[in-house]
Amino acid sequence: MLLLWLAGLLLGLALTGCDPCRKLRKSKNLAERDSAAFCYYERKQYESAAQIFDELRGLYRGTDRAEKVSLYYAYCKYHLNELALAALFFSEFVRSFPNSSRAEEATWMIAQSHYNRSSSWELDQTDSHKALEYLQLYLQQYPRGQHAAEAQKQMAELRDKLAYKAFKQADLYYRMRRYRSAIIAFQNLQVDYPDSKYRIEAAFKLFRCAVLYAQLSIPEKQVERYLDASNYYLRFIEKYPQSSHLREAEALYAFVQQELKRLGSPHASVSQAAPASPADKAFPIKKPRHPRRLIEE
Repeated sequence: MLLLWLAGLLLGLALTGCDPCRKLRKSKNLAERDSAAFCYYERKQYESAAQIFDELRGLYRGTDRAEKVSLYYAYCKYHLNELALAALFFSEFVRSFPNSSRAEEATWMIAQSHYNRSSSWELDQTDSHKALEYLQLYLQQYPRGQHAAEAQKQMAELRDKLAYKAFKQADLYYRMRRYRSAIIAFQNLQVDYPDSKYRIEAAFKLFRCAVLYAQLSIPEKQVERYLDASNYYLRFIEKYPQSSHLREAEALYAFVQQELKRLGSPHASVSQAAPASPADKAFPIKKPRHPRRLIEE
């Protein structure tokens, strides 16, 4: 019996020795429990630290100590990869302590919480948009801040991912032959991401979709839509005269002018390029197989 008691005592001493924060945590003294929270945090035992910080937040409300405890509670959530909660508590910190010397740090961490939650381009991009929003806020409030250069880098990365997603969505409409939707999507991409590396491809495919949309339209709508396509072409060659798509674009524009002339439009112009034809591998224009599926809207 004595041996069992001694074994239990030694085990308890061993556990206490392995966890120097445990005795402080069990204390009813507020200062010692405060020390326990930071003890666990320094030992990267974030779950235990978060439990005590959460309790202390209520106990310290309205005191100077509340600021530090609130910030470290948010950090615990961040380190536990509970990033949505981390963003929430960092935001709460900024609202509660706007004049804190650590407000810049907390603003940065809001952005980082969303940035690290940002999904690959195929998935929902809510957190990418939120990360951009808070990175922009950080740069507005702290243009010479410690993380300004990294903020610029992360914004460029996120914008590229969003531009790629927008391009892939527009291209999907194009491949599905939903040309009206593709036109809108390619236009939105050019407005939202004018400096994107996908802008030239998007501008050419916008023109191409407009031609196909016009070709598949009912006769009453064709002149108007071929004229829209012509305008897309003129913008394309003005902005990207050295594009690798120039030959295709010129051949396609010749086809548009040929169609406008056939339809009796006074706006048809003489083009030097040969019109694209079914034999033109660069841009095979073909008559619709199903006239009943012409586009009216």
